[in-house]
Amino acid sequence: MAGKTIYTEEEVLKQLQDHYKRNGKITRKIFIEDKTVCSITTVIKKFGSWEKALEKLGLEKERRVIYSDEDLLTQIKAHYQKNPNMNTHTFVADKSTCTIGTVTLRFGSWEKALKRAGISLKKELTKEDISQQLKDCYSKNGKISIKIFRKEKEYCSVETVIKVFGSWEKALEKLGLREPKGYIEYNKEELLEILREKAEQGKLKYRTDIDELEGVPSWTYVKKLWSWDELVEILKLKRVVYAYTDEEIIEIYRRLKRKKYANKRIGSEIMKKETGIVMDTI
Repeated sequence: MAGKTIYTEEEVLKQLQDHYKRNGKITRKIFIEDKTVCSITTVIKKFGSWEKALEKLGLEKERRVIYSDEDLLTQIKAHYQKNPNMNTHTFVADKSTCTIGTVTLRFGSWEKALKRAGISLKKELTKEDISQQLKDCYSKNGKISIKIFRKEKEYCSVETVIKVFGSWEKALEKLGLREPKGYIEYNKEELLEILREKAEQGKLKYRTDIDELEGVPSWTYVKKLWSWDELVEILKLKRVVYAYTDEEIIEIYRRLKRKKYANKRIGSEIMKKETGIVMDTI
């Protein structure tokens, strides 16, 4: 098995110099992507830092790339050719371009840069246009999420969806791409009354019961308003460690498995976090 190549300072400088001649500039990013040179770690070890290596080579000004306006506009146009529905997210993800910060700093904003580049993105999307994009994404992938939608370069941004529909969840429910939870947007007082009623009916004893209650939002929604300890206090719920039967603990465990931890082991920390049941009780 061959050992690691040991470069002298002169050899590293020669590689830096050759790289600079080939590319007309030198940056950490471009150097790392160049498979014909040593690693950037080797450069730093030899000279103490990337900047000191450039100084040694007489390229102090190359510590940061100085792009002309035309350079930046050319990069924007090239990206647009590859991504007709370009936006700041696609530009950031493009490894062949400069940073979005460089563009906005030079031209004042992303919109002003596009104007200078002579790029007029297609007309503002209507609600129907965005709805169709969401449906197409769902049909194409068999499911839909923010992460999946962002990967599809031909679609609008997630921020646009939220702006038009009010939230990502409302967009999916409106289009029938996600089953509605079966509840409306409650104000805090209304929701508390519903929870109190469920508790009086004996349907709300444990934290995990909330996700099972009909007409009540999920725990993810509820916990934004109250912690479980606060609800226990407000609703005067009983939560004594010896009140659980064997069957109740088993059912709580099975419910967690079904809802959140189908492919993950439920340890004592998870049980405590999700239900308040400590190991001694189990």
